[in-house]
Amino acid sequence: MFLQLLLLLQFSRLTLIASLTSPLIQVKPGCQANCGDVAVTYPFGIGPNENGCSFTGDGSSFYNITCDTSYHSPKPFLWLGTNQSSSKPNMVELISISETEEVRIKLLPSTICYEYKTGKITFDEFLGFMDLQKTPFTVSSTKNKLFGIGCDSAAIFIDVDANFNATCSTTCKTKKNIVDGMCSGNGCCQVRLSKGIKRIAIGSTSMNPLSESISFSPCSSGFICESDNYTFKATDLDGKNFRTKGRDVPVVLDWAIGGDKTCEEAEKDLSTFACQNNSNCRNSDKVPGYICTCSTGFVGNPYLSPGCQDVNECDQDKNPCEGICTNTLGSYTCTKAGFPILKVSLGVGFGFLFIIGVTLMIYFVKRRNKKSKRFPRSGGSLLKQKISSCLEPTKIFTAKELELATNNYSDKLILGRGGFGTVYKGTLPDGRAVAIKKSKIIDDTQIEQFINEIVILTQVNHRNVVKVLGCCLEEDAVPLLVYEYVSNGTLFQHIHNKEDGEPSIFLSWQVRLRISTESAGALAYLHSAASIPIIHRDIKSANILLAAYFINAMERGELFQIIEPQIANEGKRKQLVAFAELARRCVYLKGEERPTMKEVSVELESLSKIETQRSHGQKSNVYSDEGTDLYSVPI
Repeated sequence: MFLQLLLLLQFSRLTLIASLTSPLIQVKPGCQANCGDVAVTYPFGIGPNENGCSFTGDGSSFYNITCDTSYHSPKPFLWLGTNQSSSKPNMVELISISETEEVRIKLLPSTICYEYKTGKITFDEFLGFMDLQKTPFTVSSTKNKLFGIGCDSAAIFIDVDANFNATCSTTCKTKKNIVDGMCSGNGCCQVRLSKGIKRIAIGSTSMNPLSESISFSPCSSGFICESDNYTFKATDLDGKNFRTKGRDVPVVLDWAIGGDKTCEEAEKDLSTFACQNNSNCRNSDKVPGYICTCSTGFVGNPYLSPGCQDVNECDQDKNPCEGICTNTLGSYTCTKAGFPILKVSLGVGFGFLFIIGVTLMIYFVKRRNKKSKRFPRSGGSLLKQKISSCLEPTKIFTAKELELATNNYSDKLILGRGGFGTVYKGTLPDGRAVAIKKSKIIDDTQIEQFINEIVILTQVNHRNVVKVLGCCLEEDAVPLLVYEYVSNGTLFQHIHNKEDGEPSIFLSWQVRLRISTESAGALAYLHSAASIPIIHRDIKSANILLAAYFINAMERGELFQIIEPQIANEGKRKQLVAFAELARRCVYLKGEERPTMKEVSVELESLSKIETQRSHGQKSNVYSDEGTDLYSVPI
């Protein structure tokens, strides 16, 4: 009988899930719901006004979708009125209709191409004009941006009606300066749009068609697109490649219903009012007109008769009530249940089984502890489980081995101290010098943190990141980590250990730049190239950052007053400014404003190349000391 009850409950649950997941009707009866891969939802509809599949209450035909079946996969097209110059229908390909009063369309880029050395125009295609004046659509100012692609070129945006224009320009010193994913002036630029755009023209031009950059970037393109759906790539500078690929870049249009009527005006004529039963009307803040949404406790299409449908909250997997749930229109009520005999019986039974299980588990754990006194408290089994999948097995040292290697942790062998523990220099029986980190604590709650450090380090393989060799986790010993010994000390020691007021070993500008470049390369590897991305969160000179005094000095224009005089005299002034500007960007409070470590690494490598060429008496072809800055500011 109990088994039959369980089967009945399971069958009822499956039936409930099936009813909840059945799709809600989004089109009028007898109307086509899809065109190719695009779902068309009311008030939009496929076909002309006569078939009644789209909304016509505001007297327009702009919600009609034309499904062109001449393609291999049918494509939907949205009508945006008639082209005034050619008297032909202005049709744009529809990508999707969202539930947030948005549609996505394709707007082709405007492109112009030039012949290398002669500057002759070889291709000129102006496709960036769109007139939405009499339509329920506007170009979304929150989802789209104006983009420009090319070298020494500009993208130009003009809002004809609002007398508004925007421009973004690009520059390319060399091909090496162009980085995938970066759109801040090198090969790619972007700019925000104003609100309420209805009639626009977008063009592109080269500011210097005779420049050397035409050899690898022959074309300039300007276009509006959904910013979250476009990522710049260096290959986009190839004109032919981008003209083909750019045709798939979407533009987001905001839409509303009712023409220019507000909710209050539209509700006066219920025969044309678009909002159906159980829905709310709100005035659109993006487009003239209003928007319909389902009321709380209802779901469905608010534009489609008979309106939104009630959600049965009591049929959900999680009962919102502690007692009996009763569904009401748009809500639910809870009443106190009688004594739950079945639930209590099941609870007592499961509780009894739980007690037996816990008792058996304790028994077997005690038996296992009698057989092995190594690792249980310190997490050895957890460590073995985690490192079993590592590329290189981690050696497990005994506490006795590491005591001998450090002369019983002699104070003379201390390399450094930190918040987690003390680091000693040790010598293994085979003569290898190692560094041994001895934890300060034996708190079981921090064992997993220590083990995670070991597991992560075993997967790191980079010449500028210290390599883990093994560890010791014995019951009567604190956690110990063994890694390769680096003989040159820390950056902190070289900067702050002074004799007679001067550093014991002076670090030249060239050496400091190399240290910064290699450190940035190691961090870029940890952030984006390691098998599991690693964020260190504790980079400082003792591990290899200076934080508020530096920022204030930069803002006051007193950079060279905080730089060591010998460095200020040794390094090129513009190199030092570029280096400091990069450091300032790295400590911006907002994470999205800071460059990635990959970008930092690329810029430092560029500065290092300049320094190497300067130290060998060569002329740099990357930056000039005269007439140009060492860094560029996004437009």
